[in-house]
Amino acid sequence: MPNIKQEEQKERHQQKIAGYQREVGPQKQKKQENQDVQNEIQKKTGTAEKTSAKKIMSVKFLKNKLLITL
Repeated sequence: MPNIKQEEQKERHQQKIAGYQREVGPQKQKKQENQDVQNEIQKKTGTAEKTSAKKIMSVKFLKNKLLITL
């Protein structure tokens, strides 16, 4: 009997993990893509324009977030 309970708990736990990965995985990927783009912008524009690059990325991030919620 205890083995069945343990297996059921293990299965529920794996389902929770899979659900979490489906939910958070794309968000992490998008965040990493945004970070990569920001790094490229900083390389090309130099340190003097870092602030404007961050503002551009913030606007893009908010725009993407808005599109996702629609």
